[in-house]
Amino acid sequence: MDKMQRILSFAIRLEKQGQNFYSYYKDQVTNPSTKKIFEQLAEMEDGHHQMLQDKYDEIYGSSELKIISWVVDTNKYIKHPSIFGNQAQQLPEAEGDDDMSDLAVIRMAYSIESDFVEFYAAAEKEVDDEGAKKLLDTLKQWEEGHKQFFHDRYQQMMRRNWSDMNAFFFPEV
Repeated sequence: MDKMQRILSFAIRLEKQGQNFYSYYKDQVTNPSTKKIFEQLAEMEDGHHQMLQDKYDEIYGSSELKIISWVVDTNKYIKHPSIFGNQAQQLPEAEGDDDMSDLAVIRMAYSIESDFVEFYAAAEKEVDDEGAKKLLDTLKQWEEGHKQFFHDRYQQMMRRNWSDMNAFFFPEV
């Protein structure tokens, strides 16, 4: 198995695991906006998985000589590398106990997206073909948008919950 085949094979598994994670946890989280985010991410990761699987099949699916195109049809995907583009800031803010119960899941999602970014960045350095580099960079940027979104969401939830704790630790005299 050549280097690019190993990269694509691993990326396919990563994206499928991401899709499985979001599909499972969309039914576990309690906050409605978090649930909606996870539903949309499950679809996005499934799209990434399918795009990579199609690319793998295009290159390695048969023994026929093929011309390989590394171009990604970006019309199928959100243009902005963040999850929802500018819509992310329009999500309603969560409040109360929903935040605390979803905090660990948001942290796991951030960690998963961080792993995706690191993998695509490392894989990009390992290939020589400029088209393959561009594909991996595109995937890295998409996952970086997901990572940044979860970082911001996590920080927002922590600040809100920490302010609740301030009243407990520092009561007014």
